[in-house]
Amino acid sequence: MKNPSLYAQYVVERERSEIIEKDWGFAVYKMHKDHVYLQDIFVVEHERKNGRGVELMNEVIVFAKERGLKTMVGSVAPSTPFADAMFKIMQGLGFKLLSASEDMIYLIKEI
Repeated sequence: MKNPSLYAQYVVERERSEIIEKDWGFAVYKMHKDHVYLQDIFVVEHERKNGRGVELMNEVIVFAKERGLKTMVGSVAPSTPFADAMFKIMQGLGFKLLSASEDMIYLIKEI
């Protein structure tokens, strides 16, 4: 296993989150008492549409299930680029609307 990047070290120390890093992307997540929150997924452009984001999400799900969690929460910030596409992708992956405001949309999925 390679050493974590500076960004990964920051996420763990400052945000108290966990991270999965690959050469082509990363997933940031936080385990809570009753769910796992998928904070962020990033995949380099040339690897998008190859199922890499789903691969990262599924790794997070494995870790969450190992801790006995049964739900995953994710979010989309409407003001970010590709927000509409991300919302549709998450719905296609089985996420349902949990709550929405002007600044953030939260979705939930049974795992």
